[in-house]
Amino acid sequence: MKTKTAIKNLFKSKYCIKKFDGDDSYSWAVFKKSDVNGLGSIIFYGQAKPICCGLDRQMAIYYKDRFDKEDLGKEINVNKR
Repeated sequence: MKTKTAIKNLFKSKYCIKKFDGDDSYSWAVFKKSDVNGLGSIIFYGQAKPICCGLDRQMAIYYKDRFDKEDLGKEINVNKR
C-alpha cells in the first residue's frame, strides 16, 4: 500500500493556474500550489508570487504541464540514486 500512495504523490501536480491581477484574457499565471493554498480564484499583486504571468489560458496550461514534467523528471532521477 505504501508504494501506491507514493506513486500517487509522485504524479500530483505542484502547480496551478489562476487569474492574476486582472480580468482580461492575458491575465493568467502559473503558481506553486503551496503559495496560493486557500486564496480565491483571482490572485492580486502581493498575495502570491507567480512563476510566470501575462499568459492566456492555453499558454498557462502549457507552462503548468511543462513545470510538472520537469519536476517529475527530477524526482525520478533522485529516486534512482
